[in-house]
Amino acid sequence: MKVVGLYLVLVGAPLAGLMAVLSVGGGLEAPRAVGGVWRFEVVRVGAPHADSLERLLPAEQPTLKLVQSGARVEVQAAHEHATGVLHGSAFEARAADGSWKLEVELGPGSEPALVGTLSFAGVPLAVHGAKMKPKPSASEGGH
Repeated sequence: MKVVGLYLVLVGAPLAGLMAVLSVGGGLEAPRAVGGVWRFEVVRVGAPHADSLERLLPAEQPTLKLVQSGARVEVQAAHEHATGVLHGSAFEARAADGSWKLEVELGPGSEPALVGTLSFAGVPLAVHGAKMKPKPSASEGGH
């Protein structure tokens, strides 16, 4: 009888703990995935910030790389970066020096778009971003 009691304590207690953790965490949802390289189009360019825009999104390659870890998002531009937190389908990322910020919402669908504003010194420019498909590597059949 001692063996049965010991078995129930050594196996039953951890099993009960696991069930409690699973029931408490059952309602949690993972944040939407936004990581990757996004090509941005600026819908409206304001003349006062054309230089800042060109520095952040050069015309020859207007892309931003979004690096995601959980709900934390880092926006990497050519020579700058900003950090923010994803809340549902929207996030706001600010440059450390406050010179610019990106406020976007992730649209629905399997190939969603980022729509929002890119602001310089408080002046917003409307932007639209599309996620770029990764180039296949040589091992995946690419040349």
